[in-house]
Amino acid sequence: LGRLDHGAGIQPLIQLSQQNQSVWLAKESMSTLARSGDPRARQYLRTAVKRTDLPEDVLTVALRALGQEYATAQDAALLREVYPTLRTDRSREAVFSALAEMGGAENTRWLLALAQNGNEPIQLRRRAVEAASRAGASITDLIKVYDTTTDPSMKQNLIGIFVRNGERPAVDKLISIVKAEENLSVRRSAINQLSRSEDPRIKAALQEIVSR
Repeated sequence: LGRLDHGAGIQPLIQLSQQNQSVWLAKESMSTLARSGDPRARQYLRTAVKRTDLPEDVLTVALRALGQEYATAQDAALLREVYPTLRTDRSREAVFSALAEMGGAENTRWLLALAQNGNEPIQLRRRAVEAASRAGASITDLIKVYDTTTDPSMKQNLIGIFVRNGERPAVDKLISIVKAEENLSVRRSAINQLSRSEDPRIKAALQEIVSR
């Protein structure tokens, strides 16, 4: 159906994705629509993500699809708009994934704000900061998140991001963490992750700690 000429299969696929006798069939139909650039398929996806009666597997496909090929700034805005209505962590993480893939300043700001929102569950805030990093958040902004959070698991997430980044500001922050972080478990995590680094500045910082 997805390969039929002139989009002849789009309407049947929409109907199949709406049937409720087989979640598998609905999901596969939605997945095929997600790969289509047909305007009818794209519009249907935008309608589908607003529904509250779709099975989670089907909804997740639609959410991810809006951030993939053919995505627009309006699609990103829609994902940010529907996020508060989502009922499961899986569907919320689908929004993070879509926005991270799209990137852009507006998506990055939204993800960083969510990561710093103390009213959100910490596991979602950690996913949001990872997505913000993939979306293109600057190390400077991520350092600000580190400096304003008190949650050890969030700090450890950010340490991993700094290690993978390797830019000078990230290295400077890592050296600061191994020297001055008050939470010993977080500090130990930083030291463990940096112990295999070949960066001479990091080696010197670790040697200084050993020599104390």
